[in-house]
Amino acid sequence: MKSKSRNKVVGDAAGVPTKKSGSRRLPLQRERNIRSRISRPFVSATFAMTVDGKITTRDFGPVDFTSREDKLHLFRQRALADAVLIGHSTLKRDNVRLGLPDDLKAARLKRGRIQAPLRVIVAVEKPLEGELALIAPNGSVAVKSRERLGGPPYFWFAEVAAPIAGTWHAQLTRDSGAAECGTITRDIAVSAAKPAPLHQTAGSLWPVR
Repeated sequence: MKSKSRNKVVGDAAGVPTKKSGSRRLPLQRERNIRSRISRPFVSATFAMTVDGKITTRDFGPVDFTSREDKLHLFRQRALADAVLIGHSTLKRDNVRLGLPDDLKAARLKRGRIQAPLRVIVAVEKPLEGELALIAPNGSVAVKSRERLGGPPYFWFAEVAAPIAGTWHAQLTRDSGAAECGTITRDIAVSAAKPAPLHQTAGSLWPVR
């Protein structure tokens, strides 16, 4: 889809002057301001999605852009980054080159950056063995699973039908590997309040909370 306002926003992010509306800055300009105020890495995700929420085809095949403007939008988003993270399967199936047009390379150099973002590829080729445990707030193990799914990359799945409120822990313990990577734990906050049901809002395509 073409969007004049979107093109203006992207132009500002790439170092091209754009107009302001009153005292409000454009969205990507706000993003750049946020980046300058935080010390941790700023991560953004770019998806190409169909109206019904699909981000790939049934056979995971490569898909062309709907317009030249959409492709330029992706390039301009990419030109903002210090590094681009991509999965091995996406790289292999889509033959992604992660490059930039010459004008965006020149704009990056003018801003004192290298001409293209670093390319970071995430790949796990060897099967992993491990156990996923969901640990309740009282410390008891509610459920365990050793069934490895997918791959590569691999994942584990475990579910508690009616969890009690509090801070749960999802803990993946690998059977082998470096000591610092042997156990991975993430906290999951479960609220005692029942979430609001999904509902349709004016102008939205999907139900929201």
